[in-house]
Amino acid sequence: TLKKEGELHSAFVTETIANRLLSEGLAVSFSDSIGKGYTLKITERGKNYTIKNFIKATMDLVKTGTNENNRCFIITPIGNAKSETREKADAIINTIIKPILNELDIEPVVPHESNEPGSITSEIINEIIDDKLVITNLTGLNPNVMYELAIRHSFAKPVVCIYEKGTILPFDIKEDRAIEYEDSIAGVSDLKERLKGMILTAIKQKAINNPVTRAKKKLIDHG
Repeated sequence: TLKKEGELHSAFVTETIANRLLSEGLAVSFSDSIGKGYTLKITERGKNYTIKNFIKATMDLVKTGTNENNRCFIITPIGNAKSETREKADAIINTIIKPILNELDIEPVVPHESNEPGSITSEIINEIIDDKLVITNLTGLNPNVMYELAIRHSFAKPVVCIYEKGTILPFDIKEDRAIEYEDSIAGVSDLKERLKGMILTAIKQKAINNPVTRAKKKLIDHG
């Protein structure tokens, strides 16, 4: 199915990424036209982010199909070492996400434990597309996080989203199931309980509902 619909998926991958980033008020540019470029440049608050080889890695997988495994890729804001962002991200991952995944016999994949923070390599894209599950921390609406989530959405595979209270989610993601949590002992305890249930529901889902699948359905319905 993926091979037969390769061209349609390719269009959604690139258009969704561009539209998502633009909707967040980010300046986006490609090294070539959408669908052909190999480098994505994002500007946020004067800071530049460069994501290399994203279309090549994604499109190669569209052409060849995916190879689902029993891993869970964790998309999260990272920040610099010892920053508040990093400390909060690691606390959520190590005290909540990893124990739940280990209990469910799912291998957690934490990119910043083995890659340079902020870099998005073809290996990371492979994990985003292939892994059985993705857990995304939307706190702060980090541009790399939104980009990686857009890729996962484009392949219509299970995602569980969490976000710290105070984060204002984009309108289209508000329609999807996401867990709000508070940065407190009680909030963390509540997150742990709810997250496990959400994971079990997500991995059993047969019909994936996200902004991309909804847009795709409208396109098909309207011929």
